[in-house]
Amino acid sequence: VKSIEESGCSEELKSFFQVGLRPLTTKLDGYDSRLSRLAATLARLRDDLQRKEAAERVALRKEVVAALRKHAHKNTLKGEELFGAADKDGDGAVSEADFLAFAASFDEKPEGLSEEKLKRFFASEADSESKKLSKEDLSRLATVYYKVVAGTVITEDLVIKDSKTVRRLEPGEVFASEEAPQKDSTVSNGGTI
Repeated sequence: VKSIEESGCSEELKSFFQVGLRPLTTKLDGYDSRLSRLAATLARLRDDLQRKEAAERVALRKEVVAALRKHAHKNTLKGEELFGAADKDGDGAVSEADFLAFAASFDEKPEGLSEEKLKRFFASEADSESKKLSKEDLSRLATVYYKVVAGTVITEDLVIKDSKTVRRLEPGEVFASEEAPQKDSTVSNGGTI
């Protein structure tokens, strides 16, 4: 396509085209700015949606993990026992069906924790290739991390007075446990360990 100048048209025809093109160019510039604003709005909405979905995933993970930990604590399941309870078909990995059956056995399943939410949670936690949870994955979900705020000791038994000290914990340390804290009623400050 040749420009008006290159086409060899008469001056009268060139001026007619330029006058006719001016309103079209102005209109096109208006569309360009509207499209730019629309693209910016869409990008902002997409970012907002991604943030909202991420927040929902975090909240769902907290809810499912809390239910899993509560169930494990109430039934004294940890390590192998927990994995054995979740691996219903005994194939060495927890499939979605295994996980849903395991979650159905939770004594105190939170009110809005539907099968659809459990499926979404499982999909976000499972291995992307095998679509299953390994023993390590399940153990990671059941593990609770504590930050020591005051010096304390880990003992062999619950009652501190009659137990041998295993290790002293210093403030600022972080330790992992598959068990929920238990209280020694013989200690005056409540004795949570």
